[in-house]
Amino acid sequence: MSPEIIRGDENVKGESDYWALGVILYLAYTKLCPFDGDNAFVIFDNVLEYKIDWNLLEAKKINPNLLEFIKGLLAFDIQDRICSIKKVKMSPLFQGNNLSYSIFINL
Repeated sequence: MSPEIIRGDENVKGESDYWALGVILYLAYTKLCPFDGDNAFVIFDNVLEYKIDWNLLEAKKINPNLLEFIKGLLAFDIQDRICSIKKVKMSPLFQGNNLSYSIFINL
């Protein structure tokens, strides 16, 4: 769950769906949840304290644009998060000819 859902913020919209995509991509590449814990309360605390080990993802030596894209999806603050199609298209991962299906080969 995204921080805004855990906090019980009102008017949560699609921003949380982009957060979920970031979690899925992190999980796909590391085989670990980005905010792991023994139970839901620990996981929620880890999300709210933004305890995420980027070193696990960086160690996979994935495309740097993909790494930044995942970090953008998992930005704690909605204002900083990639959370619209417009922001997705603006990502260097999807600019020009930079998009290659080869970025997904190491899943």
